[in-house]
Amino acid sequence: MDIRVCEEKDLEPIVEIEKESFDHPYSPYIFEKFLGSDIFLLAEVDEKVVGYIMGDIRGEYGLLVSIAVLPDFRREGIGTRLIDELIERMDVPSLRLTLRPHNRGAFDFYKNMGFRYVGVIKDYYKNDDNAIVMEKSLD
Repeated sequence: MDIRVCEEKDLEPIVEIEKESFDHPYSPYIFEKFLGSDIFLLAEVDEKVVGYIMGDIRGEYGLLVSIAVLPDFRREGIGTRLIDELIERMDVPSLRLTLRPHNRGAFDFYKNMGFRYVGVIKDYYKNDDNAIVMEKSLD
């Protein structure tokens, strides 16, 4: 598996991964907005894009904007490697993320990666779902 910075030619497979992974996927515009960032990464297996991660710096902390892996490639360590690479590229004291309350699998995955629950944001998502906020210290 190779991890590299996302390029414009990679947007189509990344948008497809997003659609396969989420009930409420980001629009292609969001991915275009992050192009050129060295913290918008993808994972390739045999030159096939199988996952991605987008990060952002928000002042004093990093934000894991989105991460997804194709269903056939999940539970192979790809998500872990993407998060580890994102952390390597961020020079911030902590990394935060949000997730939907019903996404127990993601919650357990992040917890196993060292993230801790820090709170809830009410009505965060378009369908009025709350967001769970998790954070990992990078110090």
